[in-house]
Amino acid sequence: MLCYYSLLHTNDYFNKDILIQMYLHWIENSRNKMSNLHYNGKDDFYYAIPHKELIIKDFKDKGLNISFITDDNEKHNRFTVEILYLDHTLHLKFYKEITDQSVYIDKISIPGIFRDLFHSSYILNDDIFKIDDHPHYIDHMIDTHTKLPIIVMKGPHYRISPNELAFRLAGNAHIVCCDDCENNIMIKYPNQALKPFKNSYKESLGRLTYRLSDAIRNYCINLNHSYSYQELYEMELQEKQKDFKQSTIEIKEYYENEINEKQMMLDMLQEEYIEKCQLLEEANQLNSKLNKKSALLNYEPLLIHDEDNEDYRTYMMNLLEIALRNLDNNEIYRRKDIIESIIHTNKQVKL
Repeated sequence: MLCYYSLLHTNDYFNKDILIQMYLHWIENSRNKMSNLHYNGKDDFYYAIPHKELIIKDFKDKGLNISFITDDNEKHNRFTVEILYLDHTLHLKFYKEITDQSVYIDKISIPGIFRDLFHSSYILNDDIFKIDDHPHYIDHMIDTHTKLPIIVMKGPHYRISPNELAFRLAGNAHIVCCDDCENNIMIKYPNQALKPFKNSYKESLGRLTYRLSDAIRNYCINLNHSYSYQELYEMELQEKQKDFKQSTIEIKEYYENEINEKQMMLDMLQEEYIEKCQLLEEANQLNSKLNKKSALLNYEPLLIHDEDNEDYRTYMMNLLEIALRNLDNNEIYRRKDIIESIIHTNKQVKL
């Protein structure tokens, strides 16, 4: 449960390194001290011992978050002191785990690191008022435009102690003591007129203090527009998951394009292969024809002993066929001479 919230504006001298140093100094010099704590100087840092955790996490454009978590107390309630620094603004948050033993929170112990920041020279004033845990004393109420509520108390006899109230509501309201206040307790919320805070003298001071503090705290908590560490961490995981999904889609598209290009190349190679096969088949057919012709032109020497021999007759007819086929049209008339020449050739012929 968020039980305290305050928004502070810093000057230009303040930075995240100063914040980290102040935070570590607070841990080292309080009951929250963590043994063997050695900060490595990085923006992402985690250290834990039994019952205590320290987390420093830079969420880039969403700010630097520092969280201290502890349940080192009698009731083992879980407390979280968290600061988010972004664009010269400090979001101070204090969470408390509500249990059956601590249902009501009538008094908030503001963490010391918050008070250290209030007292530092880095925090800008809220209009004319310094953000502090001490009351402001003025002669008469003035028109001012603060971002925090103003609790105006009539003096010199105050029903509630201004110092105690200022200490309780440090960072949540300005406590102004003014003699010309029309009522014992008045409240001026930002951009609103000064109004009396309803109370009765029959009401106990403790009950009145609780109601007033609770009203102011709830107002400031409702103005909380910053994210907690857990919310920022979940957002970071979602962004990483989104980036991973996007990367997965891009990788998938890349390999799909690669596969499509390889498939197109394979199709082209298959077409080229078919064409080469067709050319090879045609070449084989042509080669077969040439081999047949070559066989006819490359007969081994043949001894002829008898002109009536059947082998001789076959050989002569083949030779005649080749000779006639190789003649031009205008040389066909020489057919008879060729036949006679072949018939009277030597019986031992070598082609």
